[in-house]
Formats: sequence, C-alpha cells, structure tokens
Amino acid sequence: RKMLMEERYHFLHGRSWLKSGISAEPLNRAWREAIEWFGPPDGETAQLHEDGRLSLGPKQLAARLQERLESKAPELKIDWKTWDPVRRRGRTGAIDEGTFAMLRGLEEQRFAAQSKEA
Repeated sequence: RKMLMEERYHFLHGRSWLKSGISAEPLNRAWREAIEWFGPPDGETAQLHEDGRLSLGPKQLAARLQERLESKAPELKIDWKTWDPVRRRGRTGAIDEGTFAMLRGLEEQRFAAQSKEA
C-alpha cells in the first residue's frame, strides 16, 4: 500500500509539473530520464516483456506514460551505446544537487503547508 501511495505522489507531482508550463530544457531532460529508465528497445526490459515476464516493454511503458501524463514526449535521440543498465542512465556522474535535495525531501519542504499553532 505504501508503495502505491508513493507512486501516486510521483505521478501527481509529475503531471502538475508538466501542466505548470515548464521550459523545454527540464522537460526534455525529464522525458529523456524516463525513457532511459525504461531501457533500450532491444534490451532486457523488452526481452522480459517478450518472454511474458513483464506486462509492458519499453515502447508500451513510454506510450502509457504519455497517456497518463496527458503529454506527448518530445522527439529525443538517445544513444543507447552509452546507456548504463545498472544506473539506467545514458550519462555518467552522480545526480545533481537539486535532485538529491528533492530525494531527501528538502525541496518539498518549501511547498508544505505551514502548521498554525493555536
């Protein structure tokens, strides 16, 4: 149940972020990271889907994400030769400070409702 609640939070956060009118660079980066997370069209995720062990492959996952977010993915050229299957990313290095702060919950604190003490 907790995992489903967490997924719901990420979905709602992502969808509202997309509808807020963000600029092209962070939007393209978010789509690139999502597509890279699904993996290459001929990679392990695709094979697991073909074997019947996953209900969706990379192509279907991308289509479902577009449908749920009510947004079309931009045309992105992903170089799968540089993709790291462990990190599920095409670029090297650690995550950026903003993402790290978000994962630790620091970024969300500024949007949290302030409690009123009686």
